[in-house]
Amino acid sequence: MKKLIPILLFPFFVFHFSFGQQTIYVAASNNTGIEDGTQEHPFNTIKEGINAASPGWQVMIKQGTYIPDDSWSGNPHTLFLKAGVSLMGEGAGQTIIQGIVVDREDSNLSTGLE
Repeated sequence: MKKLIPILLFPFFVFHFSFGQQTIYVAASNNTGIEDGTQEHPFNTIKEGINAASPGWQVMIKQGTYIPDDSWSGNPHTLFLKAGVSLMGEGAGQTIIQGIVVDREDSNLSTGLE
């Protein structure tokens, strides 16, 4: 019976955690006018992607150069992060953020390149 419980719980955990994290997509090249954060219709700014994401979600940033439009401490090109949201770039040297990245919510900065 001890072995049966983990086997019965495994599908629950796989099902539960597969829906726990979602991915929001961002592509600077999206000029279609349709933006919903999906892979087919990504947002065209990182700010929109971060605003749409909830803690535990990931924002996948497609290749391109991104210039944030918020202002902080005299710098007009600032990107504010959200607690619990991870940023992933499409590739080193291909996803570029020109500006300052501010972690204003005392969260852990989680960034990476894919």
